[in-house]
Amino acid sequence: MSYASFSTTSLFEYLPTRYQATCEQQMNRREVYDFKDGYCSDRVYNGLKDKILSIVNGNSRGWVIAFIPGSTSLRTRIKYHNLAQRLAKDLDVEVCEDAIVNTCDRQSTMVTGKVSNPTSTFSISTSRIYGKKVILIDDVITTGSSFRNCASRLMASGATSVHGLFVARTINPDWY
Repeated sequence: MSYASFSTTSLFEYLPTRYQATCEQQMNRREVYDFKDGYCSDRVYNGLKDKILSIVNGNSRGWVIAFIPGSTSLRTRIKYHNLAQRLAKDLDVEVCEDAIVNTCDRQSTMVTGKVSNPTSTFSISTSRIYGKKVILIDDVITTGSSFRNCASRLMASGATSVHGLFVARTINPDWY
């Protein structure tokens, strides 16, 4: 999927829990929940790593990997820290856990419902992303609004491009 100067890709589909799921869809759900809790299975890790290698296309120069923060700094650290360390060790791409941070902890949208723009509380380290192509990692993309808002802010802060890399893309039978 493409937006303005943004693009997105995902490893697999995510079917919301209100729908009856096949065995594969249940496995995908479990992988998403595990990822949110800081456990990145080999399937997910290798998928992310392969997608990153494909995105940089043999030239990692000028790329940086960043992460869309969770609702709290603790949740963000739990979700991404081990993944960031593994990617930094295995790839020749800069990995920056603090390129985007949440300036204040907020309740999870699972508790409060969706907020109009959760990225409004994000602080972006311009020095970490200025002049760079950003691979922005998160767990699930549904409508893409949070990604577009975050990507727009990255571009306004000097990123030259933003590619969203998601563990899963939400599918919804009601949309068809």
